[in-house]
Amino acid sequence: MQTPETLSDKLQERALTYIQHHALIKPGDCIVVAVSGGADSVCLLNILNSLRDRIDIKLHIAHLDHGLRGAEGQKDANYVKLLTSDLGLPATIGRADVRAWQTKIHSSLEEAAREARYRFMAQVAQKAGAAAVAVGHTFDDHVETVLLHIIRGTALAGLQGLQPSTNLTFAHKTHLRIIRPLLTITREETTDYCSSRNLNPRTDASNIDQRYLRNRVRLELLPLLRRVNPEIDRTIARLAKAASEAYSLLQNQTMDVWPRIARMGKKSVVLDRARMLAEPTAIQSELVRMAIIKLLGESRDFAARHFEAVIQMFSSPAGRTLNLPHQIQAVARYDSVILKIGTAGECPFPPLKKITRFKIPGITTLPGWQIMATVSGRGWRIRQNPLTAVFDMDATGDRLTISARQPGDRFQPLGMPLPKKLQDFMVDSHIPREWRDNIPLVRSGNDIIWVVGYQVGHQFRVMPATKKFLTLRFQQTRRANRNLLSAPANAKHST
Repeated sequence: MQTPETLSDKLQERALTYIQHHALIKPGDCIVVAVSGGADSVCLLNILNSLRDRIDIKLHIAHLDHGLRGAEGQKDANYVKLLTSDLGLPATIGRADVRAWQTKIHSSLEEAAREARYRFMAQVAQKAGAAAVAVGHTFDDHVETVLLHIIRGTALAGLQGLQPSTNLTFAHKTHLRIIRPLLTITREETTDYCSSRNLNPRTDASNIDQRYLRNRVRLELLPLLRRVNPEIDRTIARLAKAASEAYSLLQNQTMDVWPRIARMGKKSVVLDRARMLAEPTAIQSELVRMAIIKLLGESRDFAARHFEAVIQMFSSPAGRTLNLPHQIQAVARYDSVILKIGTAGECPFPPLKKITRFKIPGITTLPGWQIMATVSGRGWRIRQNPLTAVFDMDATGDRLTISARQPGDRFQPLGMPLPKKLQDFMVDSHIPREWRDNIPLVRSGNDIIWVVGYQVGHQFRVMPATKKFLTLRFQQTRRANRNLLSAPANAKHST
């Protein structure tokens, strides 16, 4: 029969082996230990304290009262204070108004509590000069997390579950490294460990409150799955391991293509449209995830459906917008999709301050644009490029102009029997309000023959009887010629 000493010694050795295998702690590190007062975190604290001299580390205890449990929360804080006093360790005890934080960030109560807790831990770690924050997540938490991600709709990354360590970034570039030394140890084992050491941890009644999804997974779903497969916990863990190995390969491939597809702004990431569409869907999804992580520090609240929605933007007309969690907005441009924090509608095009005549044939240059006009007796097969269009020149004539929209403008889009208000066309085409005054319009007299980037005019379309073909190719010449569109390369003669 196992003695209490044997049990605790074995758990300490397992934790040490795991720490060393995953290089979670280095000699000389200061580690903040997040202690709620429950069995898992108290077990973690006791194990790390027992190993402190062997691995040469310093410990600092952190506890946050979330302000959700009234007197019980205060009792938890008092318990942690007594525990730290007995161990002679420094501690920081804090309190947060999580309900107020929930209202501010518009999230679930669980997510608000998690974010408040990690922000507090980051502050404590920074002040203590700590290398990481150790949390008491166990093997059971790992299994539950995989199931939660599946239920909420995850991509490959979410199937990994909990990792030995995770790096988070908060506002003002605050970084936090989370380590999980107990991921091979079960919740039952932490309870037995505390009992064997007479630690008397606190019990949190919210852990059985089935209003929370994680508790329903723990108390309802997993027991049901265990009746179907008694080894379901290990089965899920094997799935997570396989997913982690596959995801590592995917990450490496994505990192290879990131520099030629993505461009970082101050609060934005620009993803090149053509190069993005050339990649497999799995890499596209991971590129979007990486962009979100660059902006927020993590992608926890983003499910597979969010990545799929952003990927669809790369096949959408310029101007289409998509609002995502945490005030991230995706905006489709002619040549790219930009992911940015906030919803301010910055127009990517310069204003068109005057009416400009085209050189036909020839090159017309104006601020922000260079337009090539060619005339041919044969048609062109145009690869998909919203900045190139072909017209029947007998319909358009050769006295064309380019300008911004004017009051009273009307336009007959391709396939429509009658003209409509240009304003209505722009609304129907999801052109952002901030862009509309800067969208180039090609005119023949008073008729709009092309809303550049969106649609050609119906009466100026190429017909089977067309004999003279006019091709217009717009190329954007933004600041310092960055991000040019090589439209001429996208056209080929057809017979």
